[in-house]
Amino acid sequence: MSFITKAARSDVGSGIAIALLSLTYALSYGALLFTSPLLTPYIGYAITAALITTVVTGVAVAYMSRIKFSIAGPDSNSVAVMATLFFLVSQSLADKGLQGEMLAFSTLTIMVLITLVTALVMFLLGYFRLGNFIRFVPISVAGGFLAAAGCLMVSGAIVLATGLDPMNPSSFNAVSEQQMVKLVAVLILAVIYWYSSTYIDNNLALPIAIFGSIFIAHGIFAYQGLSIADAQQMGLLLEVSGETKLFIPATQAVWDSATLTTFIEFIPETLAVIVVVGLAILLIIAGVELERNFDSDLNHELKIHGYAIGLSGALGGFAGLVSLSRSLLNAEKKSRFPMAAFLTTILCLGVFIIGSDVISLLPQISLAAMVLFLGAQIAFRWMVSTYNTLDRIEYFMILVIAVTTLYAGFIFGLCL
Repeated sequence: MSFITKAARSDVGSGIAIALLSLTYALSYGALLFTSPLLTPYIGYAITAALITTVVTGVAVAYMSRIKFSIAGPDSNSVAVMATLFFLVSQSLADKGLQGEMLAFSTLTIMVLITLVTALVMFLLGYFRLGNFIRFVPISVAGGFLAAAGCLMVSGAIVLATGLDPMNPSSFNAVSEQQMVKLVAVLILAVIYWYSSTYIDNNLALPIAIFGSIFIAHGIFAYQGLSIADAQQMGLLLEVSGETKLFIPATQAVWDSATLTTFIEFIPETLAVIVVVGLAILLIIAGVELERNFDSDLNHELKIHGYAIGLSGALGGFAGLVSLSRSLLNAEKKSRFPMAAFLTTILCLGVFIIGSDVISLLPQISLAAMVLFLGAQIAFRWMVSTYNTLDRIEYFMILVIAVTTLYAGFIFGLCL
């Protein structure tokens, strides 16, 4: 009897598409987590964490979920809030005297702590059958945080590509020609990504656009006679440091007072991550139910997400959850064998094995454009599109919470 059944082999087509999508999101979301200039040199660790999250949560949810076509991995909503949080965490750690790789390790340790706390809350909600309480959390709470996170992602993308900070208008007083060229290129690429994902009815359109932009960038470098080292020195390619990109919590986590006090300092932001993850699971599962016309056990799904997220955190990943688009793409699978999760694992392991070479070839402009596109999409969804779907009080609260979070911090937004 063959390892892969005939029915499973029939799922290879959609499995390959899902694997490519998952890899693209892993690379993009991993880069998104370390948009702070203090963390960018160590972006390889974040990308590896995203690959771990993609594999671990993808396999765990595929095997344990009662929605048999579920595909899980990093989610744009939760990653947006975490990226904003890590930007602030890195600044706080730097103020305490941490720098270089130790600062990156401390940030990753806080990421693991936040992930494990999120996993525990999801598991307890499911175990005590309290999942339905998530349905009573006002949508404006998650919407306000996500709108603020989207705006900060746009700002972080521009900082990543050009060094110019939209949150600090004075940084635009002296803009060089090279910075302006980078800014225009990032905006053009972001529009291409948006068009590919919105108007081209093919799940592979966005991955093809992203990888296409990478090949075109290298073609331009070759035409201009720029070597890899020259492009890195000019800030056109990522320049990563450190011999290994794998962060192992059991041996590399930092438990000093600076890390622990910073974690305690950002507990309100951690609560925001938990709220967003819980609501994202609820909304995505509700979307799957609506599209496929069936009811699921939300408490069971929360409990197995607790297992999956906890395992991801223990191995150095972060919170991943069921994906609406990839799950629906996998909905016509004919076999119980998780072909999509299997192919995703093989592809992610392949990238991990040659990871340092791949990461050093990623153009900053392409990654920054992806971050800008995702951030703008999230901000637009919650600050513009919701105007026609929510009542005016709830829509107004989203704007108030978003603006308050942007200019006063997460704790004030949470209090609202």
